[in-house]
Amino acid sequence: MKETDVAEKVVVALKKAGWDVYCEVKTNHLGIADIVAMNGKFSWIIECKTNLSWDLLEQAHKWVSWSYANAVSVAFPQKKRSRNNSSSMKSFLHQMFSHFKIGALETSSCGVTNKLNYRANSEQEIYPEFFIRTEKSSMLYGPISNWLLPGQKKVKPGIKNGYRHTPFQATVEAVKKYLKNNPNSTMKQIMDNVSTHYSSKASAKSSISQYITHGVIKGICRKREGRKVFYNVENND
Repeated sequence: MKETDVAEKVVVALKKAGWDVYCEVKTNHLGIADIVAMNGKFSWIIECKTNLSWDLLEQAHKWVSWSYANAVSVAFPQKKRSRNNSSSMKSFLHQMFSHFKIGALETSSCGVTNKLNYRANSEQEIYPEFFIRTEKSSMLYGPISNWLLPGQKKVKPGIKNGYRHTPFQATVEAVKKYLKNNPNSTMKQIMDNVSTHYSSKASAKSSISQYITHGVIKGICRKREGRKVFYNVENND
């Protein structure tokens, strides 16, 4: 089973249980979270791999250490013949996951289940097994929800070096959406009506106009009339 298969099964199970799911969520400090599930304001980060390893646990533990989410879990395929299924190993895993407050999800041909199974669940829906206080993250870098973008709901999870929806792309999409509804707009009009990821309108205005002029941002054309420059979405965009 590939990492993408593991992640896709988790996404399906989360959506079935009513969670809003975001994939390949990039942060400035701790890198990229494979999956972020939201239920209202409750956040759950899930890291996926093809096996249970120390690397996977370390990856999950960093999110716990910085309290980026209310819950953190790892997901990996179920092994039919493995030392992980012995009673002594199960006991050790329970103690280890409990100590680090990391949940565990197993994927199989039947779907996804909670490996630790700390409480009965008649509906067979996956759930976070531990809860983390998030005050620390709010004081430092902010919770994982600060890094969520609508486009991340469409991203395929688990693909290394694959497409990731970034704040810059979200800004470009917002500008194009505004221009489709408001053709022949000046950059000032765009900046007055579009929220961007830039720290100020001045930096946004300068950067976006330069990116359009030099073709970095595609699908938007500019035309000068006297001293003013007007922007439109190209017809084939």
